[in-house]
Amino acid sequence: SGIGGDDLTRFNPVNFVGATDPNQAVSLDIDGDGFDDGTAVANANGLFSFNDVTLAEGANDVRVQATNTVGTTSATRTITIDTQVPSGTLVVPVPNSTVTQENGFVEVQWTDPGAAGLDTGTFDLSDITIAGVDIDQIENLGNGRVRYRYNLDGDALATGTVTVVLNTGQVADLAGNINAQTSATFTLVLNLAPTAVRDLYSLAEDAALNVPAATGVLANDVDADGNTLTAS
Repeated sequence: SGIGGDDLTRFNPVNFVGATDPNQAVSLDIDGDGFDDGTAVANANGLFSFNDVTLAEGANDVRVQATNTVGTTSATRTITIDTQVPSGTLVVPVPNSTVTQENGFVEVQWTDPGAAGLDTGTFDLSDITIAGVDIDQIENLGNGRVRYRYNLDGDALATGTVTVVLNTGQVADLAGNINAQTSATFTLVLNLAPTAVRDLYSLAEDAALNVPAATGVLANDVDADGNTLTAS
């Protein structure tokens, strides 16, 4: 679930294995109200187990107690249960917003609602997908915020609705839980400069030049955004 021996797991119920003197009775306490949550007897090698023990979400002080004719000994271990999955939220650009400038990156805020915390080592280029561009580089900005750059190789977003997909199973927490797929959109509207083409006209000396703008001087000019051109 996480790293072996870190007392952190996403699995619940859990199994406990311990060691004491051979053939000794062992009692279990998982809620602090006494050793009344299970009993076991150690085998000839001194090993005992408690299987399918359901713990609470978060930190649990698990205690075992063994008793024989000599006396009683006990041991405590804190086991943390985290079954909650991490998730991400697009923060730059703001979801459902309209932007007029392309930054060359998006930013996602990753969070983990459980006790484990994010495994920042799982942040990589595969975390998100944006149609038409490749993620070239990530920057861990701290506190779960990650910047994903896509324009280092010259890629650019298409204008219109842009969908950012947070791919399933790419970001994990330290208990081994992985994110589910989600997506968010924003609208890119770029106001690009129009392209003007030179016009040539000839007329007699002292004659007036009268050319309609739409069918004349603007007829061979183009606006990349599709906006109406005017001339003055």
